[in-house]
Amino acid sequence: MKKFFLVKNEIMGAALTVSAILVLAIIFPCIITMIWSGQIQMADVKMHYSGYIIEFPDGKEMDMEEFIPCAIMAQLDYNTHDEAIKAQIVIDRTKIFRKMGEGNRLPVAEAKLPYVTYEQLQEMYGDDFEKMYNRLIKLQNETNQNIVTYNGEPVSAFYHSVSAGVTRNGDKEYIKSADSPDDVTADNYLSIMYYTPDEFEALLKNINADIVINKENPMEGITVTPEDTTGYVAEVSVGNIKISGDNFYKSMDLSSPCFTIEKFNEAIRIVVKGIGHGKGLSIYGAQKMAESGKLYKEILTHYYSGVQIEKCNNIQTSSNL
Repeated sequence: MKKFFLVKNEIMGAALTVSAILVLAIIFPCIITMIWSGQIQMADVKMHYSGYIIEFPDGKEMDMEEFIPCAIMAQLDYNTHDEAIKAQIVIDRTKIFRKMGEGNRLPVAEAKLPYVTYEQLQEMYGDDFEKMYNRLIKLQNETNQNIVTYNGEPVSAFYHSVSAGVTRNGDKEYIKSADSPDDVTADNYLSIMYYTPDEFEALLKNINADIVINKENPMEGITVTPEDTTGYVAEVSVGNIKISGDNFYKSMDLSSPCFTIEKFNEAIRIVVKGIGHGKGLSIYGAQKMAESGKLYKEILTHYYSGVQIEKCNNIQTSSNL
């Protein structure tokens, strides 16, 4: 009789295990969907909701604060310093808030931020997902829903990967050149490109089909005009054809608009410094500032001139952005 009960218990235990697996298989996708849509809290740290909504093409909606971790993890490495992450959180929030104008809803495409889904983050981090999520929400809460403002308006929060050792002046009063000396230690800070005269001319023709260069003396008639003393290029002239520095670096697939063009033996050499357009915050520079003990507000006010850091709910945005 005892043996019968043991066998029966084993059978019942196995049946319960199978049932549990089947239930989890059914409800797990639902849980993930609820996480993505913000219907349940994923972890221990309580999120502070904003009331500003991001809309997705499939009809899902997400509070701005729920969306920000998805954007942060598409932009930064998880090992980024806390204060540098907080600076980027405030930048992303500023970009979203500015785009919303006087409303409180924004299609995700208009945010113009890269992002990953919570499902993708779950796959990426596996058992470490909850730890990662808790950390991000904690840092996010510590920014107190702050944004960067200038004269009471959300700024155009430009940022880039690595500056040329100094950031670039922009057409906004708060986008001023700022020293970022540690950027020169970044991987791929310096890139050097070599072209034959034929290759160089072919690439230039993609910009303007009328461009012709002297193959015997390819630098003849080519001049580079800097924007200022920072080394970023305002304009490249090829004969009487003028190309903006931004158009040139993008069309030539260079990493930055801080470059020089020179003849090197029989080739043309372009030496490029930095990664990205060079305006606003340098992500690499922010990391180095954080490592040296700077707080996120100090980082932001270093890269954006004359700005304030204040809570978004206190700001009345203009419809004329």
